[in-house]
Amino acid sequence: MSRDFQIDHFLPKSDHPDVERDYDNLVYACSECNGTKATKYLPSPESIAYGECMRVDENGEIHALNERGKTIIEALYLDAGEYTLLRRRIIETIADAQLGSKTLKWCLGYPDDLPNLSTEKKPKNNKRRNGIHKSHYERKSRDELPEYY
Repeated sequence: MSRDFQIDHFLPKSDHPDVERDYDNLVYACSECNGTKATKYLPSPESIAYGECMRVDENGEIHALNERGKTIIEALYLDAGEYTLLRRRIIETIADAQLGSKTLKWCLGYPDDLPNLSTEKKPKNNKRRNGIHKSHYERKSRDELPEYY
């Protein structure tokens, strides 16, 4: 599994070309989740707390807490064995790691390759013209992000 992040379109650009470059429609996603999601519609992480929809137990198994959680888990195949194993390894690593360890930073730190939204073509009718300055890439470059998320 890769840790590289991509820019995902919350509303698929194939169905909503009018908001393809609207910052409110752009989210960071790992390449696997972005590819798996594709043109599927999922609940917005801004409108609901995903933690209220799903929980992960100490063995890395994920469980839906409601219908939204079930939809997210099924759409992204989050209950696949490889994801369960990865979650279990991360949980074990966190339990064993000392704060500040390289392993913990790799698991919980922001990736070095966050997409730079300022290199993207700017939308003409963007509702948040200064939103680029609030992106994780820009905040990381200004040392405004915590070491872990």
